Amino acid sequence: MKRLLIIGLLLLCHISMRAQTDSVAVPQWEDTAYSEEEYQAPNIHPIYYFGSPFCEHFAEMKLFLGFDDLGLGFNYTYLPEVWGGHLTGYTLNTLWVMGGPDYRLSKPWDNTDWHLYGSLGFCYDGDYDLLHPAMEVGLRIASPTGSGTFCINSVTFGAMTNFESFYVTMGLSISLCTLFSLLLLL
Repeated sequence: MKRLLIIGLLLLCHISMRAQTDSVAVPQWEDTAYSEEEYQAPNIHPIYYFGSPFCEHFAEMKLFLGFDDLGLGFNYTYLPEVWGGHLTGYTLNTLWVMGGPDYRLSKPWDNTDWHLYGSLGFCYDGDYDLLHPAMEVGLRIASPTGSGTFCINSVTFGAMTNFESFYVTMGLSISLCTLFSLLLLL
């Protein structure tokens, strides 16, 4: 009798332990429609989906410096969404005229407007009566908002060459250029 009682208690313990397990064997289904697909961002710039909160028009006073020449100039850029264009002209000792595309690097949710630009054109040296091909590349940093569609605060940094000499270019928006000139006068 004692043996039957011990065997019964062991069986009851085993049954109660078995009853407390919460795991249930569930068959695993493999969803072939979603398991092998990889998701990635679209190749189209987000500005085309969300719109552009940035300015479209930029006007800057520019300066270029090199070992054998320097000059002052003006740049106008129209950049409606992602791609746009610009015209640049410099003068002092030589005449430089260039134009080219602009590309907006910023996404609609960024706090700063970043652009890359490139220019092709020519420079005219009056001493030799020759036209030289010219090229410029650079980066513009602008505030995200301005007065309407015109940007008030922008700065450019770049490099320019006529394939004989190398020059560094810098530009300030018209409003910053005016403010900087007033500070110099005071």
